Amino acid sequence: MLASFLLAASLAGLQPKTVSLVPTDDFWIYSFASDTKEPYLRAWGNGGKSVALPGDELEAFSYSYLRFDLAALPKNARIAKATLTLFQASGFGYGAKDAETTPLEVRFVDAKLDEKTWDYGKFAQLKPKAGPEGLLGVGKMDAFSANDKPVAIRIDLLAGKGGFAKILGDKLASGDSVLAVVLTSAFDPSANGRDFIYKVFSKDAPEAALRPTLVLEIE
Repeated sequence: MLASFLLAASLAGLQPKTVSLVPTDDFWIYSFASDTKEPYLRAWGNGGKSVALPGDELEAFSYSYLRFDLAALPKNARIAKATLTLFQASGFGYGAKDAETTPLEVRFVDAKLDEKTWDYGKFAQLKPKAGPEGLLGVGKMDAFSANDKPVAIRIDLLAGKGGFAKILGDKLASGDSVLAVVLTSAFDPSANGRDFIYKVFSKDAPEAALRPTLVLEIE
């Protein structure tokens, strides 16, 4: 009996710890965006690109910024899983195949920005790395047949080449508790219509269940 109890306690101690985080700050990055407290985040690109390169017209691209506080994580945490869940708002103008071939992207940015002091003049501070090497992960949408209600988009942040586990490990080891990422997309509304964009709910969404959530499993 005692041996069984000790074994069960030992196995319980080996179970991953789950930490769920919501953004402390998030906002839409676009030259005509004015309200950082609005309930939506948006992302689109131009000319088949999701990240503006030198010489590109910045106004043709739209990103969204999310900042998370890592203070709840132990300094030596090892991440087994990392999933960011977002919800596409209803009324979107793309199909399931479009979402599969041109998914919503998540990229790391080493920029500690906040809603209160954000202005578009700080765009140059973001510098997300373009291409597959800069991706932390890409979105996988839940199945849908119509656009009349929100659809979940789940992003495995360990699946990309951007090195999320190392980024997080380095931050925790150094005592840096701020993680910032941007949402990007190669969807091009200039070619496909104004609703051909990713428009997901922000932390200011009226329904808590639709707000961004980052779930981390710690070994």
